[in-house]
Amino acid sequence: MARDFAGGVSTDRIFLNSFTAHAAQRTYALWVLRQSAGGGNFGRMFDKDNAELLFQANPTTSYTFGARWSGATGLQWYWARPAQDVWVHVCVTYDNNSVSNDPKMYYDAVDQGAPTEEGGPPSGSPTTNANVYVLGNRDPGTDRAWDGYLAEWVVYNRVLTPNEVGILYVAGPSALPYNPAHYLPTFGVTTPEPDWSGNGFIGQITGTTRVDHPPRISAYRALPRLVWRDFQANNNLRRSIRGTRGIYLRTLPAPDGVIS
Repeated sequence: MARDFAGGVSTDRIFLNSFTAHAAQRTYALWVLRQSAGGGNFGRMFDKDNAELLFQANPTTSYTFGARWSGATGLQWYWARPAQDVWVHVCVTYDNNSVSNDPKMYYDAVDQGAPTEEGGPPSGSPTTNANVYVLGNRDPGTDRAWDGYLAEWVVYNRVLTPNEVGILYVAGPSALPYNPAHYLPTFGVTTPEPDWSGNGFIGQITGTTRVDHPPRISAYRALPRLVWRDFQANNNLRRSIRGTRGIYLRTLPAPDGVIS
């Protein structure tokens, strides 16, 4: 399932309890349906008290990723946003090991090209904070609520390749051989939401309502159900999944130019 966030000034959000860690290499991905600009015209997909965030920006009609550096605290990059009222798989990757690295943005596994940069270039050293990640709003504050749906949030402490982003889009996290740092399937039937990474960072829900998830999720969840903690613990199962992944993926349509 997915979660519907009210937009505007709202307490709707999901706190990712105890998920505070930062990593030099990151991939963030989630399914997104935008219904309006959201709170203050800057509705949040996720936020870590402005240290790392992904939001839509009405002045630039963009999706914007922000990261904090000691010499560039307002640094952000943006790309033209996709259409409203349509499910889109949004994925951003970033490696802050070098000031010359830009993040990459993908919509439905399609690379969106070079971003426009504001508040930069990066300088000094990357910085973060001890705040938890929040989905669908920011904290502190309730004035940046996402307006629309969010589903299937997953984080990796690595930069996924374009082909791996394609696999994630087509078949979901269980088709990749990497352990997520966090994975919230947003079933929409329980609170707190379970963390399928096995790391125990449950999603504490405030507000929001349950809605249907994107159709593609139905396709890949109709395949054998895999719980990540079992996948991690069982080497035979892991080898089995990797060995059959080609068959698994060929049952689903592939995005052009990403998976052969």
